[in-house]
Amino acid sequence: MNVRLWYALAPLVLSSLCMENRGIMAPIILPDTPILRTVDKMGFINIGQIFTYAQNIIVLLQGTKNPEQASKLAAAFDLQLPMPLIQGNKRTNRFAIVPYGDEYLTVRELAALEENGTGDPVLLEKALKFAIDDYEKLSQDYVEEIQTAKDYMTKLIDHWCTARNRPDSILRDWGSIDNSECESMHKTLNSFSILTRFLDDLLPFLRDLIENCPISHKKYRESLKKN
Repeated sequence: MNVRLWYALAPLVLSSLCMENRGIMAPIILPDTPILRTVDKMGFINIGQIFTYAQNIIVLLQGTKNPEQASKLAAAFDLQLPMPLIQGNKRTNRFAIVPYGDEYLTVRELAALEENGTGDPVLLEKALKFAIDDYEKLSQDYVEEIQTAKDYMTKLIDHWCTARNRPDSILRDWGSIDNSECESMHKTLNSFSILTRFLDDLLPFLRDLIENCPISHKKYRESLKKN
């Protein structure tokens, strides 16, 4: 698939990834508020960037079937891989990037070990630090860009949480934390269970956001025609 077609399909692919991630969940219509219209009109929503960001987060959350994708992601964002990627992945159909002992696991797999009590507490603690560091590196460019619209995004997150009936979503904490407050994020995401819940809300939020920004969609399509 050529690059232009790939990015043309970005919103559709993000939608399908979210459905795979949390079960069938159709996009919702967010309240047509002045805040949403302002965010859309002022160009804060970069669909291509959001798609790439979501793809990267999904690799962290549930791995990838493509080892080359995992390797390139680790190299591009300087993710720590203490052992060779192929050696550390015991499976051949799914490649993870979070080190746990002598192997790599996904955030979702580590959450399962944590929740059912079969994981090693020391190894889980070390793995969680790796996972949070990876998340911060993967998010840095995206978070820096939306800092200029932080007040808007915080309110949009609140609207989304209400529309999706997620009153206790950790996205609310994410929206209120300053980009430089890494320590606060570590305190908030203090278990794999919480990290998984957070990422499971983040992906549908991003999908719903781009689905509700027609001006951004139009700009995105126009940018593809120029390339």
